[in-house]
Parts: sequence; C-alpha cells; structure tokens
Amino acid sequence: MNTLYAWVLAAVMTLGVQRESVRVDRSPVVEDRDSIAHHLPDSVRMLVLSAFSPVSVEIVARGRMRVGGRVVRRARLEVSGEAELLVDGVAAPPALSIVAARTGDSVTLLLPQRRRSFASPLTVSARGGRLQMVVALPLRDYLAATLATETSIGDPPAYLTALAVVQRNFLLLHPDRHGPFADVCDNTHCQAANPERITARMRGAVTAAARIGLGDDEVRPAFYSACCGGGTLTPAQVWGTVVLGYTSVQCSNCRRSSRYRWENSIPATPDVERLLRTLPAPPFVSDDLRIGLGRIAGFNRVPGNTFERIVRRRGEYRIAGRGFGHRVGLCQEGARTLARNGWSAERILHYYFPSVPVSVRVEER
Repeated sequence: MNTLYAWVLAAVMTLGVQRESVRVDRSPVVEDRDSIAHHLPDSVRMLVLSAFSPVSVEIVARGRMRVGGRVVRRARLEVSGEAELLVDGVAAPPALSIVAARTGDSVTLLLPQRRRSFASPLTVSARGGRLQMVVALPLRDYLAATLATETSIGDPPAYLTALAVVQRNFLLLHPDRHGPFADVCDNTHCQAANPERITARMRGAVTAAARIGLGDDEVRPAFYSACCGGGTLTPAQVWGTVVLGYTSVQCSNCRRSSRYRWENSIPATPDVERLLRTLPAPPFVSDDLRIGLGRIAGFNRVPGNTFERIVRRRGEYRIAGRGFGHRVGLCQEGARTLARNGWSAERILHYYFPSVPVSVRVEER
C-alpha cells in the first residue's frame, strides 16, 4: 500500500511539473506595433586580443594601410616602458590610428598565439606595459560577430535569433564595460566575438532578432551559458547578487550534451590543495572554484560550476559535476534542441525567462 501511494504521488507530481512547464512555455508574447527601442550605439568599440596581454604585434595589410601619417604594407608595434608606443622602433602618438587604405581591404594583427583580421579602423595605444588595440565595428557587425563565435554551422534559425536577442541585451546592460577606451572586449569576460566568422546567415539572425524585445527598461536578462546540466540557476545562486528577470528553470533539453554531466581528474598540486581546503562538502555551486581550477588545470577539465563529488585518489582529485559555464539564463544546448523541435525564438525566450515580457514588433499593413 505504501509503495502504491508513493508511486501515485510521484506520478501526480511529475504531471504537475509537466503541466506547469507547458503553461509557462505557452504564455503569449506581447505584440508591440511601435519600434522596439534598443538604445544601442551605431558602432561598438571592441578591445581585441586583450586575453594575450600583448607587448608587441606585427600588423600586415592586404593591400596597404595608413599607420598614423604613413602608408605601408607592414609595421611592428611595441611598448616601451609603461606607456610609450613604438612603430618600427620609432616613438608614435599615444593613440595611433590604423586603417586599410582602400575600401574592402583588411588589416591583420599577428601574435605568436593568434591572428585576427579587421576591415574596420583600429586604434592602438600603450597602457600598463601592454598594447591596447580597439576596433570600431558597426553595431550589426559586432552582433553578428559575437553570434557567429558562440554558435555552430547548422544551428537552427530560431536558436540563432533567440541567442541574438540575449546578446543584444548584454550590450544594452554593459555599454561602457572597458571605458573610457572601449565598450566591450572580444573574449568571454564580455562576449566572445570574431568578425572573421561573420556570415550572411548570422546577419540574417541579427536582423530577425531586431524585431524581438526581451524585457523592458528595468529588466533585461542578458546571461547565457553553454549547458545548464538539467536546470538553470539565478545570479543570486551563483554570485550572491539579486538580479531581476531570472528564474530557475528545469531543463532536460540539454541532456544529450557531453557536459550535461562530467567527471575529470586534476593533479593534487599545492595550488589545487589550497583552493579545495576550505570548501563545503558537495554538492555545491561555486563559480570562483570553476574559474580558479580552470586557470590551473584548464577550463575544459572543470567546465561547470556545480560540483557533485570531489574525491582524492593517489595524488589527484577526481571531480564530478554538471553543466558547462555558469548555468545562468538561457541554456544554449537546450535552446538549440527546442529550436530543432520546432519552437520559435519567442517561445524559447519565454521558456528560459518566464517572468520577463517578450515583445514582437508587428509591421503595419
């Protein structure tokens, strides 16, 4: 009898969860017949290759480029001391402008670890013993670049559009994150963005996203992560900060991801021992631990911030967890699956942000 009661109770609870998911998912969006005011700039100043802390860079033009007042094919920029900029060994102005001499040509930055090409103008300066390189991208190019960098070939259009809406919100909420010299950077401190990956398909998704709004002037969700591992988290759960617009959402749509559950070994080095010394017993959520262990052992070894088991064995730690990234906001793997199952971008956004209005601009006929 007790077994039968438990079975019936579990079935009722499961049905209730399913019904709630459907109710939340199918809530109508708001039709907005006026333009959706995005309050975005015409161009975005993006700090490039800052993750590599460059002290020198080789610049090569396809064709020719203007470096300050000179027209050249190639130049070497480097830092002398804390803030002196040198071009081919000669002192240069504190903020040096570099632009392709002809429309359609590009300028390529060459570092030992990376190369990056831009058709848009660059401004280079020296600060804190490092080169600071900023490219001015048209707004739509920046949005297409970050969308292309965070997605894959073959991703469904509705997923691309939904993610583009959230990425646009990030720019709205962080208009001067690297001010006063730049708005954003090109790595995951802001949003990864590589203009060389832009395609017509990405531009199309950005255009489709322009008619969709997520939130209002007071609430604009802007976080997303690769895989939530079965359920999203709120900023309060991860960072201890209450941010309006986020709800913990149950999500089984990412269960086929290799990061849905993960387990890896990490050598028990003194730095690792120090990080693990004062932690609570699993399970727990710690973005600081994810980042700290990632810097020591590689971020692919500790992809998520939710730790379910930590065991020390023969000079190493065996660590198991769930999810890929911070698990806040839109789950990219889950959204991708929903789009493949025929969900619209608006429906996907409402699923992951059920407390936030989704508005759609309707064209007058």
